Amino acid sequence: MPNTIEVNYQRTKQSTKINHLGMRDMQIRAYEARNAQYLLLKAPPASG
Repeated sequence: MPNTIEVNYQRTKQSTKINHLGMRDMQIRAYEARNAQYLLLKAPPASG
């Protein structure tokens, strides 16, 4: 049976970069918005 869908992701290693607190890009943005009146985060389980 042939594949009907094929997904390829570009691997830039961008998601593995961390800051001095050990946080990744999305975690940094969420942390900066922590004092907002409303904050909605959509993330898969165990995404950090």
